[in-house]
Amino acid sequence: MTTSPPAAIKIPPIPSFFPPSLPPLSQEFKTAKGKRKKDLTQRTIHPSHILLDDITLGREAIPIPAINEGDSQPFPEDCIYVNKPVPGT
Repeated sequence: MTTSPPAAIKIPPIPSFFPPSLPPLSQEFKTAKGKRKKDLTQRTIHPSHILLDDITLGREAIPIPAINEGDSQPFPEDCIYVNKPVPGT
């Protein structure tokens, strides 16, 4: 018995984030945006500055670490992670 390869899946085009009426981004903006992205992706954080590996405690697909590079304050024990806006805050 032979099996045929799976059929190709047609992926719809991704809509543009910006409406066509906006002017195109300047080269300076694109360069600055790319540099910032590169800076963030190549940033090294010393392990002693990571207070908690995941403030969501596994409730999100991507862990969100708590990092403090400014002083030696610990992670607040009364901190509660919520993934929706809290009215009145």
